[in-house]
Amino acid sequence: MQQIQTINRADKERAYLLHRRSYSETSIIGHFFTRNHGIVHMLARGAKRKKGSYSLLQPTMELLVSWSGKSDLKTMRAVECGCRHNVYSGSALTILFYLTELLYKLLKPFDSHPDLYDKFHSFMLAESQESSEGNLRKFELQLFAAVGYAVSFDIDYKTMAPIEDDNYYVYDPINGFTLSADNNPTNCFRGNDLFKIKQENYEQPQVRHVAKQLARQIIHHLLESRRLSSRGLLIKSIHQDDSDI
Repeated sequence: MQQIQTINRADKERAYLLHRRSYSETSIIGHFFTRNHGIVHMLARGAKRKKGSYSLLQPTMELLVSWSGKSDLKTMRAVECGCRHNVYSGSALTILFYLTELLYKLLKPFDSHPDLYDKFHSFMLAESQESSEGNLRKFELQLFAAVGYAVSFDIDYKTMAPIEDDNYYVYDPINGFTLSADNNPTNCFRGNDLFKIKQENYEQPQVRHVAKQLARQIIHHLLESRRLSSRGLLIKSIHQDDSDI
C-alpha cells in the first residue's frame, strides 16, 4: 500500500471548507478539501475574533488557503476568496452540507484527488446557477468511483452477460449488478433505468429515483450503516423521507 505523505507548507491552494469546529474561545479547526492534497485539517488561530479574511470560511465558496506545519494538523497562515458562488438556501444548502459531509467521511487526509476536486467545483458552479437533482446524482457516482467503488452498468457480474433493458437486477456493492432471481421489480433496478444513469440522462423522475436508491445502497455500505447527519436534517426540514438525498 502506497504511503500518503503530508506536505509541510502550501501557498494559495484551492480548497473548499467541508466542516469546522471550535478549538478554543478564539480559534477553530477547519477540514478542507484541497485540489492537490486531498483533505487537510487546519487550525485557524483567532478566527473567531478576527474580522476580514476569516469570515470567508464558509462552505459555499472556493478558497485559496495557505498553511504550514509538520504535524497532521496544519496552521492556517492566510485565506483568500477564490471563487464566490451564489448564496445557497433551503434544501439546496442542505444538499451542499450532504455532499461536504460525504467528502469529509469518504476521502483520506492528504490523498490527492484533483480530478474529483474539479468535478466538485463544476458541481458548485452549476448548482449556484440552477439546482438540479441530476447534478447531484452525477457527482455521487463520480465520488464513489474516486474512492474505489465505480459502478459498472454493463455486465451481470455472475453470468458476465450484458445487462438488458427489460430485466431487473439486484446490486451488490462489492461485485455489482446481477439478475434478480424472480425478475421482480421490488427492491430491484430495471436495466433500462441503469442504462440511462450510465448515459447521465436524468430527465425522467423514475431514473432519478433509481439513482437515488442506488446511491443510498452504496453509501450504506461505505459508511458501514452509519447515518449521515445532513440527510436527517433535510428529512426533518421537509417532514418526509422523499428528499433528494
